[in-house]
Amino acid sequence: MIASSYVTWKAMWEILVIGLVAGAGLVAVFSVGVVALSITRRIGGPGESEGRNVVGWALAALCFLVVLGGIAFGISVMFTK
Repeated sequence: MIASSYVTWKAMWEILVIGLVAGAGLVAVFSVGVVALSITRRIGGPGESEGRNVVGWALAALCFLVVLGGIAFGISVMFTK
């Protein structure tokens, strides 16, 4: 193939896999965080307002921190090269 002399196929596959994992993976983690925020339970009796589940808040915070970490890592990689 003509492209074989110009393209490093191993590097091309690494870029593809990392792009899919980082792109789709971060979106999936973000969506889990949004779903975790929507988990509610009744705190009080009838007629009282609903509150957020502590586990839902913790899971959402963890997911959003992972997403922010991925964004920060991506930016740091771009600036170091």
